[in-house]
Amino acid sequence: MNITVRTWNEKELNTIWKGTNPFLSTIFMNVKTFSNKEGQYYPYHLRKTYKIKFINDIFNPITVYATDDKSLRKFLKAEYHYKMIINITETITEYRKVKL
Repeated sequence: MNITVRTWNEKELNTIWKGTNPFLSTIFMNVKTFSNKEGQYYPYHLRKTYKIKFINDIFNPITVYATDDKSLRKFLKAEYHYKMIINITETITEYRKVKL
């Protein structure tokens, strides 16, 4: 079993935080483990949440994060069998004040 760990340098982390390279930010948002330093650069302010359904497992969609639809498609094409995807849905959460 091989495990690859990606470390991010200061320049990349600043680019990710600022969102100047949306695809790099998208890759970073889908990493499962961060160092303390990397976690401080997580671009929550840029994150959109998507549910992806595959033809062979329609009842168990996966969650993917991206900065925009274009970066999402590029990420999915690089990481998954894109032709197996049958549905992509963006999850939008809205908050509102409720009268007491």
